[in-house]
Amino acid sequence: MVSDDESPTPPPLHTTTAVTSAATHIPLHHPSTHDTDSPYFIHPSDSTGAALVGHLLTGLDDYNAWSLAMIMALRGRNKFSFVDGSLPMPSRDDPNHDRWHRVNNLVMSWILHSIHVNLAHTVLYAPDAATVWSDLKARFSTSSGPRIYDLERQISTLNQHDDTIAVYHNKLQRLWSELTLADPPPKCTCAARTQYAAQLDRRRLMQFLMGLRDTFAASRSQLLLTTVLPPVHQAYNLLLQDEAQRLQSQSYHTDTTSALLATPATQTGKTHIAHANSISRNYSRPNSNRSRCTHCGIPGHTQLVCYRLHGYPPGHKYYKKGNTHGAPTVTTTNPAPSTSSDSIQQLLRLLREVNEPKANLVGPFDEGGDWSGP
Repeated sequence: MVSDDESPTPPPLHTTTAVTSAATHIPLHHPSTHDTDSPYFIHPSDSTGAALVGHLLTGLDDYNAWSLAMIMALRGRNKFSFVDGSLPMPSRDDPNHDRWHRVNNLVMSWILHSIHVNLAHTVLYAPDAATVWSDLKARFSTSSGPRIYDLERQISTLNQHDDTIAVYHNKLQRLWSELTLADPPPKCTCAARTQYAAQLDRRRLMQFLMGLRDTFAASRSQLLLTTVLPPVHQAYNLLLQDEAQRLQSQSYHTDTTSALLATPATQTGKTHIAHANSISRNYSRPNSNRSRCTHCGIPGHTQLVCYRLHGYPPGHKYYKKGNTHGAPTVTTTNPAPSTSSDSIQQLLRLLREVNEPKANLVGPFDEGGDWSGP
C-alpha cells in the first residue's frame, strides 16, 4: 500500500511514440552510401574515365559480344538496373534523387568510354543511361534469324590456312560462343539435355576437324577412327601436341641443313683438287707390277686413271692446253646457304661426287700428252 503522504509514481513515458514521430522524417528506403548491396554505392575505384570492356563498340559486327561483356561488368558493380530501366529516376522530393543522378552519370560515362568516339557523339546528350543503352540496342542488335545464318556460314567456311592450331581454334570458339548467344540451347534438367550437349560437342568436333590443313590428315583420321569420339577440347589438345612435335622436327632439320650448307666453298674445291692430284701422282710413281693400260697401251698405269680416257687433272701442264674434249669437273664454289630443296639436292650430288670419283672423272680424252707424269 502507498501512504497518503507519498506521491504516486508517474507512469513511464512511452518512448516509442517519440521514436515513431521522429522516424516519420526518415524515408522508408534510405540507402546508405556505405551499403555495398545498394545500387547507389560507389566504390573508390569506380572512376568516370574507366572503360569497362577491353574492346570498343564500333557497329553491327561486334555489338553482341560488346553488350554481353558490358552486362557482365555492370552486374558485377550492381549497376545494371540503371540501364535496363528497373531503377527509374526518383521524384525531386525523394532523398535518393541526387544519389540516382550521381550514379546515372557514372554509368553513362562508362558507356561513353566503352564505345567508339564516333558513336559517343551520337548519344552524348541522352538524358540517362537507360536511353543510351536502348538506343545502341535498337541500332545494332540484329534479329536471331540473320545472325544465326551469318554465324553458321562463317563456321562452315572457316579453314586453318596458315594459322596455328591455337589461333584457328580460338576463331572457331568465338563463333561458337556467339552462336550459343543467338541460338541458346533448351533450358531443361531432363536426360535430353545431356544428349543434346553430347550431340552439339560432336558437331563442333566435325567442324573443327574439317577446317584443318592436310598436314594433319593422319591425326584427323586417327581421331575419327576411335570407337568413342573424343570431346572437341581433347582433340584440340592432341593436335596441339602433334603440331609442337612437327615444329621441333622442322627446326632440327633446318638447323642441320644450314650447318651443312654453311661449310666454306673452298673446302669442297680443295677436296676435288686433292683427289685429282692423288691420281696424277700415280703416273710418276714406279709400279712394281708394270701394269699396262688397255686403252692406250702405255705401261705404268691402268685404264682407270688413263689421262687420254679421262682427261688431265688440275695442275698438269696439259690440263687446259690439251684437254680440248673435256676435263674432270672441279667444283670450287657452292651456292649461297639455303634451305630450299634445290640446295639440298645439290649438296647430296656433291657428296656423291666425292664418294664416287670414277663418275666425276669420266669424259673425252686428248690424243696428245706427256705420260711421264705431272
